[in-house]
Amino acid sequence: MDKSKKEIRHAFTVPYEKITPVLLTKVSFSSSFKNANAIEVTGIGIWDTGATTSAISSNIAKKCNLIPISKAEVHTAGGLVSQNVYLVDILVPNGVVINSVKVTEIPEIHGADALIGMDVIQLGDFAISNTDGKTTFTFRIPSCKKYDFVEDIDNYNRQIAKKNHQLHLYEEKKNGKKKCPCGSGRPYRYCCGKKETQKS
Repeated sequence: MDKSKKEIRHAFTVPYEKITPVLLTKVSFSSSFKNANAIEVTGIGIWDTGATTSAISSNIAKKCNLIPISKAEVHTAGGLVSQNVYLVDILVPNGVVINSVKVTEIPEIHGADALIGMDVIQLGDFAISNTDGKTTFTFRIPSCKKYDFVEDIDNYNRQIAKKNHQLHLYEEKKNGKKKCPCGSGRPYRYCCGKKETQKS
């Protein structure tokens, strides 16, 4: 593969009208093995970070005319059950297609037709925000940036502290016991931190 070529990126965003405890989106499924009997079926999927693998209901599997490729042991209320495993292409919002995903058949999925698990989520960047009392869920594939909220908040707090002429207090609280970044080898509070305090 030519590494100099840029990958095409795909993404979707789903806004909700309120804070939601469950992430639901429309999803479509079809067999990865294209034949005359293959049918694409649309249903509702739950995006579940607690699920290691993705799953579909028996109803979806039947409507899609899916052919099993293997079996998997599934824990149910009635005990351990052997269920069919299928290879499917998944179409999520905004025309994003995820090809050749192994999904396990589950007789019934409460409130939905499928579970989108970490096997799919780990392929990209997955984020949830709850600004202004409304949940927004966004996903892109492939992954293209590392998120670090601690670093973001630190930079924001530094800007606010600097604007309020209290940067030395922020640094003292955050880095007081750490060695000073100037390279003196002394704790920050007894080096540049002390100088900043004297300036103020």
